[in-house]
Amino acid sequence: MIKSLVQQSIHFLLEKPKIIRLSFLTTFGHTIVRIYLVAYFLMNIVRTRYESGLDTSTAILYLFNKIQELNIRGFIIPFVVIIVIRYVYVYHIGTASLIYYIQSDGKKFFTALARGIKKFFPMMGSSALFGMGLGLYSVVTYTIRLGFMDLLGNVVVKIILIMWRTIALFIAIFAPYVKYYITTHDMNVFDAFKKSVSLTLGNF
Repeated sequence: MIKSLVQQSIHFLLEKPKIIRLSFLTTFGHTIVRIYLVAYFLMNIVRTRYESGLDTSTAILYLFNKIQELNIRGFIIPFVVIIVIRYVYVYHIGTASLIYYIQSDGKKFFTALARGIKKFFPMMGSSALFGMGLGLYSVVTYTIRLGFMDLLGNVVVKIILIMWRTIALFIAIFAPYVKYYITTHDMNVFDAFKKSVSLTLGNF
């Protein structure tokens, strides 16, 4: 079954190249930000654990000096602005557009974009609640930060982290269809979450 789904997905993408372009535009800024965060934390882990590696402040200073040396400030500032806009706005609009575009069998590209713009706020709310707030990525990120602050040995912190991880795991399992219901069924975030839980339980 999984093999046939993958084959169908590849066939559908090859037939609808606009989906590939829209996916790239949607995830570009989001991917750049996540890569930066992963690199930042890995660098801090190496420096903290092994007393080696590149210091964050040194890396930032080197980067600024390199930008001045190459005289590319006029390029870097617009690039950062574009990444921020794509991370904050385009990702949510693009995700809703992709869902609607695929749901309509790729027949209404500009209608899908309009749908994505219309669903920007509920999609952003969904990402803020289930992704940045209670997502597994956020749990791992803050656990690493607490480790840097030497707070993981605190009993209260351990209890909070266990509760947070449990909630995050529950959401990771039962909330994959929230954005689908928001986009295609005009539901708010919490109603969409209830439907997602129901659908997941019915097809566990």
